[in-house]
Amino acid sequence: MWAWRTGHTLGSLVMCAASGCGGGGLPAPETSLRYKLDDPDSIARWEASEENYALCKVVVAELRYFGEELGGPSPHKPTPMAIYVEQARDSGIAPEQQDLIDALVEDEAMYHALVRDAVYKEYVESYDTIIRSLELAGVLFGLAQTDIAEMAPKIVVGDELDSIMNLSISVHPVVDGTCSIGVLLTTPWSDNDMGLRIEGGGIAAIGTAYESFPPLGEQ
Repeated sequence: MWAWRTGHTLGSLVMCAASGCGGGGLPAPETSLRYKLDDPDSIARWEASEENYALCKVVVAELRYFGEELGGPSPHKPTPMAIYVEQARDSGIAPEQQDLIDALVEDEAMYHALVRDAVYKEYVESYDTIIRSLELAGVLFGLAQTDIAEMAPKIVVGDELDSIMNLSISVHPVVDGTCSIGVLLTTPWSDNDMGLRIEGGGIAAIGTAYESFPPLGEQ
């Protein structure tokens, strides 16, 4: 469905949500580079294009914590960011989806802290496995230790991931009167990326990019 990135040390990954996910899934952070957030016509062209497999409606919100990168705990200058509302291009944004968008914007600091804390926790818990994988790649492909340290930094200060992970946000389709938020983050250390799903104001799932998709029953 989407070729998210190429040229990774461990090879490039093509995630095909259409073949097993029923069209659900989250556009890569790079997708927003294909249109201008201040140009409604270019957004409309992308929404109507074949790239928009999840039939998303793009909502542009001025955010002070979320941005193109994971970012730190302090607010920044208000920055426009795309929120992808899945299955809303043709039928319109459902009231439940709009309520969730409003909650995300209103309580952005809380949602950002929730995401950031979960990302760092997941990374720290997986760090030894990540390093072993990269060291194996180093043996196979000549990856230097300095490259490994740059791709997968050890957490010392607590801001090491803030500028090396790009993210995108989606609001999933409504099922049984509720919907969830998906967050996709690129990971320099792996083609699998990182994904998480927010339900009811908490982290419902975190892991590889697939976790940013709607649950199987919602796709």
